[in-house]
Amino acid sequence: MNTVIKGTKTIAEYKRVREDMENLARANYARHKEAFEEWGEGEPVKAWFDFEGNFCIEYESGKWWHYNDKGEWW
Repeated sequence: MNTVIKGTKTIAEYKRVREDMENLARANYARHKEAFEEWGEGEPVKAWFDFEGNFCIEYESGKWWHYNDKGEWW
């Protein structure tokens, strides 16, 4: 999965942010997938924070969703 990370000042900070984003993506993906009998969107391929600070995940299908701190998506 690709992560889009901006604004880190060191390699260590970049790696920490990337790991945090990957963990957040895994958790949101699992919660979202569980809500469906048949998940047809595939695996996550990209994760980023939008300009409003919402966490976003794009899936193999090309569709993407915003996720909030409660794990809700839209």
